[in-house]
Amino acid sequence: MMVDRAKDTLRCCKESKSDQYVNDKALENVRDIRLDVLRTFPNLCIFQETGPYYDQLLNVLGAYASYRPDVGYVQGMSFLTAVLLLNMDPPDAFILLSNLLHQPVREPSSEWTLT
Repeated sequence: MMVDRAKDTLRCCKESKSDQYVNDKALENVRDIRLDVLRTFPNLCIFQETGPYYDQLLNVLGAYASYRPDVGYVQGMSFLTAVLLLNMDPPDAFILLSNLLHQPVREPSSEWTLT
């Protein structure tokens, strides 16, 4: 369901070619995702528009931004998601990305120090 919502948003943004100020957070996320995906491992070419992983990367990032609109898209998520997609299918990559980003950071304790 999240992927379908992301595809609809991506399609809507693709049809609108104007670079005017975007006040809708979802469209702003799509714009940022599209910019960042093109910067993701450019030497590999597999995440570029003609590459085999381009649509998968857009879909997973768009799905996450739809799933967590309070977080949306943050620059750099594409690199983490790209590594996940190289190792698993898009649904699993989405689940793992969501779990990774939702885990609270634990404070270091004295039990963790090496002596």
